[in-house]
Amino acid sequence: MKCLRLALLGLAFAPLALAADPPDVGWTTDLDKMKAPDRPAAGKVLGGDFKVDNAKLENGVLTLRQGKDFFPDADVTIFLFLKPGESIEGKTYQVSATDEVTIGAPHVHIHRIPPGEKLPKGTAYPTRFAMKLEFGKAQDGKIPVRIYICLPDDQKSYVAGTFTVDAPKGI
Repeated sequence: MKCLRLALLGLAFAPLALAADPPDVGWTTDLDKMKAPDRPAAGKVLGGDFKVDNAKLENGVLTLRQGKDFFPDADVTIFLFLKPGESIEGKTYQVSATDEVTIGAPHVHIHRIPPGEKLPKGTAYPTRFAMKLEFGKAQDGKIPVRIYICLPDDQKSYVAGTFTVDAPKGI
């Protein structure tokens, strides 16, 4: 009888637990609909699930990696073309899928190791992707970041959510 009561109690609260899960953000090129959810950055890259295991900002290049090996299982690399000494703190990028190629505009590379292979395959996108990327202010040596990016590959790759990167020394 006790087990039956616990099972019924669990069923009674199941809709509440399901309702608490945020909706899937999905793929869109509409910047007005791109609202990065308040959860760890994740999505799909080249047809497979993607979760940011590691994020790094070095020399104006933001790299989001899934996997711990030398070649990650999948990655998204965003070239931001910062000027020497330019701070990333508080910087926001909005890129429309219809923007033309311009010098200094961000561009993106994505890679994934296909099943049964050892080396990653991928492609580069200087245009045709949509992105909202927001860097916050450094706290305790970390910079909070919000991202929503959708790429024009056939599998409709996207990543949305939050993560942190190490703040440059001196911040």
